[in-house]
Amino acid sequence: MTILSMDSLFFSFGFLNEDHEAKTLTEKLELCERQMILHALHGSRNVTRAAEILNVSKQRLHYKIEKHGITWKAELMKKETAEKRRLSVLPSGNSYSLVEVLEAYEKKLILEALESSVNAKTAADQLGISKQALNYKLNKYKIKEM
Repeated sequence: MTILSMDSLFFSFGFLNEDHEAKTLTEKLELCERQMILHALHGSRNVTRAAEILNVSKQRLHYKIEKHGITWKAELMKKETAEKRRLSVLPSGNSYSLVEVLEAYEKKLILEALESSVNAKTAADQLGISKQALNYKLNKYKIKEM
């Protein structure tokens, strides 16, 4: 079974800030989700197996594929080499669902914004979300304002 390693996925997040124009938290999470789906499809070569890897239903994965406009067979052929460089897949005892990885990435982005900002309002602006939305996420992830 192919397992997505959290560390290898975090390694791949670095390219999102450099290669894409994603500015807001939502845009970055959407790009992350899209890359994870492409990676799972590439590794499995079928939707049923990719859904198992991502720990989502086949129906939900079809929805996400359509949402992101992934014409996956064509895109997989083009991106095969790039994906191997960006995401390393390591066999391990721990697997992570799509939701868990996206939440961990969101938390990482929030912490980075808080560290580089003078206050929570500035961090929220940097993330492209409201102060109220940031407060909700701080509570959700049990992050204390710095």
